[in-house]
Amino acid sequence: MSFTDRQKEYYFALCEKDFYDPFSHMSKLEECDFESIAVGFFIASGLQPSEAFEMYKYCIEKDKY
Repeated sequence: MSFTDRQKEYYFALCEKDFYDPFSHMSKLEECDFESIAVGFFIASGLQPSEAFEMYKYCIEKDKY
C-alpha cells in the first residue's frame, strides 16, 4: 500500500499530537533512538511495519524526529 498525502498527514498529526509534542522535550528520550520509538508508535497505531518506516521518513521530511 502506498500512502496518499492525506493518510500521511493523518498519521503525522496523530504522532505529533500524541507523542512528539508532549514528550520530545524529555531528557531521557534524548538518549533513545527516535526511529525505533516512531516506528513502534505507528505500528501501535495500526500500520504495517513497512508503512511505519515510510511514516518515519515522512517525519524526517517534516523536521519531527
